[in-house]
Amino acid sequence: MTTSLRVQTVRYGRDAPGLLAMLGSVAAATRVLRAGAADWAVTVAIGDCGGPEGPDAVVAEEVIAEAREMFARADITFDYVSFMTNTGHGAGQNLLANRTAETHRTGGERDVLVLLNPDTYLAPNCLATLVGVLDDDTVGIAEARQIPLEHPKFFDPVTGDTPWASGSLMAMRRSVFDVLGGFEPAFFLHGDDVDLSWRVRLGGLRVRHVPEAAVFHDKELMVTGFPAPSPEEEYHVVLARLLLGHRAERGDFVDWWLNWAEVNGSELHRGAAAEFLGKRAEGSLPLTYREALGVSEEQVASVAFFHEGEYAEHRF
Repeated sequence: MTTSLRVQTVRYGRDAPGLLAMLGSVAAATRVLRAGAADWAVTVAIGDCGGPEGPDAVVAEEVIAEAREMFARADITFDYVSFMTNTGHGAGQNLLANRTAETHRTGGERDVLVLLNPDTYLAPNCLATLVGVLDDDTVGIAEARQIPLEHPKFFDPVTGDTPWASGSLMAMRRSVFDVLGGFEPAFFLHGDDVDLSWRVRLGGLRVRHVPEAAVFHDKELMVTGFPAPSPEEEYHVVLARLLLGHRAERGDFVDWWLNWAEVNGSELHRGAAAEFLGKRAEGSLPLTYREALGVSEEQVASVAFFHEGEYAEHRF
């Protein structure tokens, strides 16, 4: 039986050479995957949100044509859609995943969805390694190791178990994604991967960090060695923390970040706090985990872990 692998990314303002490099790395990783198991029906999908200039600042037609030709040679289906609006990451990924229902999905229990950022470049063995990890039915999400800067969050060096998986490159069985309803669209840019991971774990599955599967994540660095945040990232990193605290019913965490934004934050941080407070006042925040999933307070506390202002203990 043919098994489907769908690799999808949501683009916003990514330059053409970088995008084509990412797509080329997916084609190379597909060849390695098929060398071990040839019965993979592979689709690569791009959801185009435009760019800072506007939603119509989409990828040039000649770039799309080059991608189509490359994937045709590799026997990979290419699915490109211009959303003509900035959907945000999670909502865009949901829209792309929903397109498979009537087009490229085989409907098999082992079908795999790979979600990645457009500013990444896969190692050749990346897809094959992550798919192999998902053969273990106890694993709900498998994430790649980011290079040259690893994410500092904790993972067990023996089992690979980690509190949450980064959306820079994560793989999961399509059936798991469907049961969860995909990403929570209230998270526009940040935190949607944490929220999805926590819901996977609340459903009894594991989230695994896979060091053998590497992905280069292209980030502009500051003199401190840390990635330089865009204005959008600066805004949504605070909003995401507030939303996660709300979903987990951790009022202490919410209050800490509201106070931090007011006392130490930038204008963007305070804007994010104001948006959260506005949504709370009008009753439009997403449901808590207990309300949405019917889980206990103890279950939520065992998964939704907050440490020193972060949502995971860090190794460094």
